[in-house]
Amino acid sequence: MTGQTEPVRIALNKPRIGTGLSVEQALAKRRSSRTFFERTVQLDEVGQLLWAAQGITGHFDKRTAPSAGVLHQMMLTVVAAGVDGLPAGLYRYHAESHDLALLSDGGHREQLRSAANQQEAIGLSTASMAAFDDEQMAAAAHLDAGHHALYMMPVGYA
Repeated sequence: MTGQTEPVRIALNKPRIGTGLSVEQALAKRRSSRTFFERTVQLDEVGQLLWAAQGITGHFDKRTAPSAGVLHQMMLTVVAAGVDGLPAGLYRYHAESHDLALLSDGGHREQLRSAANQQEAIGLSTASMAAFDDEQMAAAAHLDAGHHALYMMPVGYA
């Protein structure tokens, strides 16, 4: 990406709204795991997760996740490795255009795992979405000055 003025943008498919699965059913099926299969995640699945976390749902920039007066929107960063249709790299999600902007290409999982106190799941996951070292995490996720990572979510198949 050296020398580029505009980041590479990756368009995401329109999010699915009516899946037929109720909130109660989704909660009943939800499970966490620390064991991951060597299976890739589809770009559509990453796009759906990003929309569910911070997507636009209506007029005046209303989001899937609330904030008082729409003043404190989260910035989502994706570290991709093993995502079908998405080269390995660090991406920023843009809810307004429902796309990803490439911040830095190549593998970043080990740098993130180090910032996340060597959590094994971070190194195994195919996509990590940004208890860790704040300064290391900000550097690893290419956060703007004054921004802090709140949470990292490893995504993959268990």
